[in-house]
Amino acid sequence: MFRRRRRPAAAAPDPGPPAGVILHYRGRAIGCSVLRDPGQDRRGRTAWVAVPAEPVTIAPGEEYEVTATVLPDGAELLADFTSPEPPGEDEWWLPAV
Repeated sequence: MFRRRRRPAAAAPDPGPPAGVILHYRGRAIGCSVLRDPGQDRRGRTAWVAVPAEPVTIAPGEEYEVTATVLPDGAELLADFTSPEPPGEDEWWLPAV
């Protein structure tokens, strides 16, 4: 009996990067570039990570917003600028293992 092999699904066309990405934080507008992150692609959506043009540290709980003037269909804009939680008071003395 003859069986047809399925062809692999064609990759979705890359919609290109978001443009005009801005980080809004504490009344400031900080321009961002974007980097491709294929490891975070999901269901045909291409992941792009916003990278601020200057160092920014955002404390946990502080609010910020990232906007783009152009976000192509199928593109996902990711941003996480929060700093890690500082160690608790009782943890500073623990020896490194």
